[in-house]
Amino acid sequence: MRKRSKQKTEQHEPTDPNQPSASDSASDSASDSASDLASDSGIDSAEEPRVWEIEDVSEEDLLTEDDTLSPDEQRIAELEIQVNELTDKYQRALADFQNYQRRSHQNERAERQQGVRDVLQSLLGVLDHFDLALAQDVQAVTTEQIVGGVKAIKSELIRVLQSHGVQLISPEQGDEFDPNQHEAVVNQEVEGIDPGHIAMMLQAGYTINDRVVRPAKVAVTPHPVSDTSGEDACETPDEETED
Repeated sequence: MRKRSKQKTEQHEPTDPNQPSASDSASDSASDSASDLASDSGIDSAEEPRVWEIEDVSEEDLLTEDDTLSPDEQRIAELEIQVNELTDKYQRALADFQNYQRRSHQNERAERQQGVRDVLQSLLGVLDHFDLALAQDVQAVTTEQIVGGVKAIKSELIRVLQSHGVQLISPEQGDEFDPNQHEAVVNQEVEGIDPGHIAMMLQAGYTINDRVVRPAKVAVTPHPVSDTSGEDACETPDEETED
């Protein structure tokens, strides 16, 4: 058997073309709500958005334009600004001075080390000559040769010291005693030498850049002592006699 489906036909009421549809009424109500909201808030929907410009105002402008501050308060604010500026300058100057001190100490230490290296480098040749002298065969050299070698090494050492500003203090017999460069160790009478003059040098001295490092030790001729044995140094008072 063949089943036939029944088709149901829906009947629609005729629509009026002059009556607005549901979608049109919804859009109209939304636009009316937006316009009412704009009118209540004072915003014109047709007006373009405003751009506010903010100018940079300095502290001085605020001080001059602000009429609410009293003259004393304005003066205090100005002094605070000056204190801040002076504090900043002081901190910068202090930092510069500390950096200068640190650089000065570093330069001084570097120069001192460089000076020590220069002296050591100049003395290496003298040390090499000492090594050569000690390496000689004692049986193959004479005493005169050994003494001559020592004198040559001493002369070279003095020459090296003189190149660094070192001078020898070596007074001769009969020279006048100078307490700034000589140290009197003993009195010694020598015929033909005036009193207060050097009789003999015991040890040489040295100076560096006109500054005494070690004075020369010398023997000095003494001054004559005056004879006052026949004269009374002082008179003693007579003893009082008892009655």
